[in-house]
Amino acid sequence: MRVVSTDKAPAAVGPYSQAIAAGGFLFVSGQIPLNPLTGELVTDFEGACKQSLENLFALVAAGGSSVENIVKVNIYVRDMGKFSMGISIKLPDGSIREYGRRVTPAEIARDISEGLARRTFGAVVDEELWDLERPIESDASVRLVLDKDPEAAVFFRHTMSHILAQAVMRIYGKEKVKLAIGPTIENGFYYDIDLGDIRITEEDLPKIESEMNRIIKEDLTVERFELPVSDAVALMKKEDQPYKVELIEDLIKDTGAKTVTFYKQGEFVDLCRGPHISSTGKVKYFKLTSVSGAYWRGDEKNKMLQRVYGTCLYSFQRERRCSISYFNSRERSTLKTATEK
Repeated sequence: MRVVSTDKAPAAVGPYSQAIAAGGFLFVSGQIPLNPLTGELVTDFEGACKQSLENLFALVAAGGSSVENIVKVNIYVRDMGKFSMGISIKLPDGSIREYGRRVTPAEIARDISEGLARRTFGAVVDEELWDLERPIESDASVRLVLDKDPEAAVFFRHTMSHILAQAVMRIYGKEKVKLAIGPTIENGFYYDIDLGDIRITEEDLPKIESEMNRIIKEDLTVERFELPVSDAVALMKKEDQPYKVELIEDLIKDTGAKTVTFYKQGEFVDLCRGPHISSTGKVKYFKLTSVSGAYWRGDEKNKMLQRVYGTCLYSFQRERRCSISYFNSRERSTLKTATEK
């Protein structure tokens, strides 16, 4: 019998939880650290909890399938429900894959084959588009989104709109750029931007494309995170992004939202529901196509913003099958790629 302990907590109150058998292993959790004066969880140990879980998962992965391996780990969390000790993933062919913890689409793809993993850009999880590295916390039906699938377009286009906004901020100065919305559209993407008295013309598009190309070459990791709405409003006020503040406040009023989602790549952070590809370096071909005016929220009583349009695709060879974007022969000849200067 091998007993491994990561018990590094100070004295804690509360009984050991019941041992549970899962996946051929016996998991034994340690005491939950409570404040003896208040009876509440000691929230400072949340980081230690996460590390303990990672240690546990590493030991499980290395320990084979014998129930002789007993792993003892203290778990320090405020919300025990956010960590799953066993989930089932149903794939499109009806097969079931069992995991002893939460799992990402990237991990599922790698479990099947490395070749499949290289072609996977995200997933559809219970009918919701899902980032490649976003954890799946409970039982779910999962279909991986490959380069040949129409849904791949949404992942690329969302990230391209962020690359566009990041490039504009780098060129004109973060303090001068107020971002509105940057959705995907049928054949590409756009971003509505308030630059005050500065006007973007079509002659400026090559300069913006050049900066976008630099961001792609930097291969920045695209990270998803959530914030409580109060923290989200505070962050956007600090960043001096009034349109984002308005969007969050409307979400609170219209839907009762408690949290909102952001995405970060390098120094750039934006309010966004997603989904996104996992890094800026995955973009292959793109082009900014035009600039126009657009009233904020389509209301002529509001300020006129500048709308920059663009389009992208993953590869010319898969253009017809993938439907990432449509280009006529003249447009294709002017596409920018991550290998061109």
